[in-house]
Amino acid sequence: MKNDFPHDWFTNYLKEQAIVNAGLTLTLNYKGKEETFCFENGIQDYMETLNIDGITPQVHYQSGEFIGRDAELKPEYRSKYEFAYAF
Repeated sequence: MKNDFPHDWFTNYLKEQAIVNAGLTLTLNYKGKEETFCFENGIQDYMETLNIDGITPQVHYQSGEFIGRDAELKPEYRSKYEFAYAF
């Protein structure tokens, strides 16, 4: 089976998945090289990696969830959110 996906595509995709799935470890083995992606605290840890020069302000993090219903006869649903910002 021929693989037409570029290596960078897999690398970026696994990194993005590790960011949005806090604590999940993903490993890519390609031509004998192993790359591991894990952000224990998800987007919050990713934002910290962007502060390589040490001058970016503190990262602020917010998360929450709520249960809602669109109409009385519709089932309940759960909505979760999380975001991080620095300015």
